[in-house]
Amino acid sequence: MRLETFQHRLQSGKGVTYLYRLPDRHGGINIWKYEAVFVLTWEEGLLGDEFNESNYTRDEVHHFEDVDSVIAFLQSRDIDPEAFTP
Repeated sequence: MRLETFQHRLQSGKGVTYLYRLPDRHGGINIWKYEAVFVLTWEEGLLGDEFNESNYTRDEVHHFEDVDSVIAFLQSRDIDPEAFTP
């Protein structure tokens, strides 16, 4: 999605999702607005062990005050906000 759409969806209270698959693991990032903050969850696990949360290699939750902070966080980790889907 275009960056403007990404921003608009979050600001209007709609969530966005980014799913990825690497040779040995898969993951997903979800972002949504909850009250006055933007919540980002990032979960990653080994292939074949997708549903075992106790074995996740990444299980992060971040809170941001504005969409620009969300974008800066993603870009600092080489994740393109335009790769997200509704």
